[in-house]
Amino acid sequence: MQTAYPTTSDLCTAAWLKQFAAQLPGYAAKYQIAEAEATALQGATTAYLDGLGEQIYRVTQAILQLAAAPYAGGWPPAAVPRRPSMRALPQQAAALGQRILTHTTYDPADGYALGLVCRLSGYWPA
Repeated sequence: MQTAYPTTSDLCTAAWLKQFAAQLPGYAAKYQIAEAEATALQGATTAYLDGLGEQIYRVTQAILQLAAAPYAGGWPPAAVPRRPSMRALPQQAAALGQRILTHTTYDPADGYALGLVCRLSGYWPA
């Protein structure tokens, strides 16, 4: 069951997606990624972040109502349904990142700029 509130994993994914989508157009030609694919990822990332913001807003309002008076809506507040793009986007972006990581012209500096690899831990977002 989907939680009503964003988890740490959701917030980490959102931060990574934001960085990846913002930087991708600058690397698209080098890694043979169609401009339309990079643009679509940017649009989907915006929708993902908007959906996450909607969840945060709903939970914040429930907390404020609970603090002001007994909350009639119950706790936790109902989950905001995730749009299909919110469910699929992290996996699609990770697959695109994997294409970059396995490309013959891959440069680790590009991986760091795109957020594919962390300088300290070598973490790859799943």
